[in-house]
This record gives sequence, C-alpha cells and structure tokens, in this order.
Amino acid sequence: MIRRAEALGSVTVCRNGRVVGFVVSRDRMEAILETLDVLADPDAMKAIRGHQAGKMRFKDVSCLDAHKG
Repeated sequence: MIRRAEALGSVTVCRNGRVVGFVVSRDRMEAILETLDVLADPDAMKAIRGHQAGKMRFKDVSCLDAHKG
C-alpha cells in the first residue's frame, strides 16, 4: 500500500465499503503542508489575489541586473 501511495500520491483505505482513511505519500504531504503555509500567509494571499485579479505587472528578471553593484 505504501508503494502504491508513493506512485499515485495517495491511497484510499476502505472498510466494509466505507472510506476510513488515507495513506498519503511524502511528496503529496509536503505539497499539502506547503499549500497550508501559503494560505496562512496574508502577504502571499494578497499577492495571489492581486495576480488573479490582473492587478500585477511583471518585469523580466534582467531588470535586477541594473540594481547590482
């Protein structure tokens, strides 16, 4: 079951036709935790909402070269 969760991301565990749990791979769990961290960060969420609303402008990273030195 662990190998299957590693391959698929998660495996549903059932007993008598009812879901009673999940086995989640390490990669999937790390992704879940990272998502929770982002959702809990007000600045990150503000930036995401701004992007989704089309209120952000992006510049090429080469503009950072002008600030060196």
